[in-house]
Amino acid sequence: MNNILINNNNVVIETDIVYQAIEINFIGNLYITNNLPNDYLVKKKNTKILIFRFNNNDNIESDLFSYNGSCNITSAKIVDQNLQVHALNIKKPKLKTWNRLSQRWNGTNINWNKLRSQSRNDYSEIVKYKIVDGKKEKTTETQRIFNYNKKDKNLTILGNLDATNGLYKIKANNTPYNGKFHINIKTMKMMTGSQPNKTSMEIIEHGGSEETRYGDQIGNFKRYRK
Repeated sequence: MNNILINNNNVVIETDIVYQAIEINFIGNLYITNNLPNDYLVKKKNTKILIFRFNNNDNIESDLFSYNGSCNITSAKIVDQNLQVHALNIKKPKLKTWNRLSQRWNGTNINWNKLRSQSRNDYSEIVKYKIVDGKKEKTTETQRIFNYNKKDKNLTILGNLDATNGLYKIKANNTPYNGKFHINIKTMKMMTGSQPNKTSMEIIEHGGSEETRYGDQIGNFKRYRK
């Protein structure tokens, strides 16, 4: 039961494996919003999505991300706690056509060309009017919506991490810090609090230089990015 399911608006996995990482390969114009808890890191490139887990619990988070555009996944795999790799079967919702048709063909209530793949969701139905025998007649057609402002969301913060055992201090005043912290992936800075807020302050390793140094989480992430 190791499946990756492409729904109309989101992508989920079906598995009993407590995964440490997920690799997804895709083609096409895909824009995603991370739906995982903030101690999961999602990295997206032109044709690949990488998901890394930064907690030690045994929860299996199934709702990976919602998407906009074309979700054409070509392959996917998960890595378990023993670093064993397992392939994910790609599943798409089946188009149900039996309830789209009436008993007679001339009474059909939907055009056959509208029975499209569920893995693309950037289409919209528009209404047009034309003149037939001097009368205005309503017609409909489906077209793709081009939105050049589309972007990925919720991919820049790795949060809900733990600073303990006196390993870190607040950089501004060298005060020892034990508690939750988050990492801004763009700036690669460690900040207090499980999520960004107005009172967040930068932290560094205790006894480190004035230059920000990172713990195991940053070291792991740097290796993952290569």
